[in-house]
Amino acid sequence: PKAAARPLPKGPNRILIYKNGHLVLIDPDGKNETRVTEDRDRFMPGTDAKLSPDGTRVAVLVARPRGPGEAGERHKLYVRTLGDPEPGTDTGVECEAVHWSATGAELVTVGVTGDDKAAVPTFAHRVVDAATGAATRLDLPPGDAVNGWLADGRFLTAHLSGTHAEPRSRLRLVARDGTPGKALTDGADLYDLAVPSPDGTRLLALRAAPPEKGADGRPEYDRPELVVVDAATGRAVPVDGVPLNGDLMGFCWSPDGTRIAYSWRQVHPGPAEDVRDRETESHLVVADPDGRNPRTVLTEKGQGQWLITLGAPDWR
Repeated sequence: PKAAARPLPKGPNRILIYKNGHLVLIDPDGKNETRVTEDRDRFMPGTDAKLSPDGTRVAVLVARPRGPGEAGERHKLYVRTLGDPEPGTDTGVECEAVHWSATGAELVTVGVTGDDKAAVPTFAHRVVDAATGAATRLDLPPGDAVNGWLADGRFLTAHLSGTHAEPRSRLRLVARDGTPGKALTDGADLYDLAVPSPDGTRLLALRAAPPEKGADGRPEYDRPELVVVDAATGRAVPVDGVPLNGDLMGFCWSPDGTRIAYSWRQVHPGPAEDVRDRETESHLVVADPDGRNPRTVLTEKGQGQWLITLGAPDWR
């Protein structure tokens, strides 16, 4: 007989979000804000941290000093129990994204490697033991980037292919051993970021139409829209009410799948030199999955169009 399935860990129904250089926890109504990080001089957190499924630990991508000849910001993964001293267990893994397993026993990291001029990026994945920080290599098909880890052990990935001028991307499921499974989108639109619902039946995702060539012959992209994709049919429905004059900073599901949260940053029209130092507002919104009944639960201002004052939310 099959062993009875163990119940998955349950979190405290709190939202974790980067706010002006620190990570904070808040209730879904915006109340009871508490700071999770303190020493941002030595351990500056990235803008996309993740709570463990039971809400007791946090995976933080801490910025490290840039080495000679390195471009862009580099981050290293630390795992820490809330309330313990910073920064926590140093996994030694440099990456751009991290996702917890449904049980909280492991994490999967995503790093971008290789030549950034290549048509399809190269991704390096690692599975990290949450207790010890030990990391092992994960071999997934080329072009696949993990977007989430389902309760059944499979990964939700964005599979990238094509060229810079004619990119292609679709969401699909991939087994831990690297075996590709069901394609969840048909490839007609571009998907490069998605979050699975707790039960895996829906995806909260960014969708963009294939680019058109501009006057100079280079591809021009429309602003992507936030949609909910039915994992069984691939049908996508736009989330209503997402501001057209905003940059989406991140999005997530509530622990029971009945609500969503997304953060967005105000976009100022005009030349870059005119908006570079303009005061800019960012907002955290909680809504129904179709976008109805929205409520702004957190607002933060910053001096500058490209300053990040609110990062990607994570809800446990």
